[in-house]
Amino acid sequence: IDKEGYAAALPHCRRLLRPGGLLVADNTAFPEAQPFNTAMRASGDWRDCNFLAHLPNHSPSIDGLCIALRL
Repeated sequence: IDKEGYAAALPHCRRLLRPGGLLVADNTAFPEAQPFNTAMRASGDWRDCNFLAHLPNHSPSIDGLCIALRL
């Protein structure tokens, strides 16, 4: 899905993943993914960590990866 749809998909991800399941979302440092990041942090259902991409031809200021554990 596009970054703009990440936040709307989060409740579905929670429903589909068992506790201990892993959610991986790409491009989470883009401004369009900010509602997702906000919803993820506000929820008590996830333990998340965002990583910035330090790869060739990637901008660490906008390209990120979120790895979240379903609690």
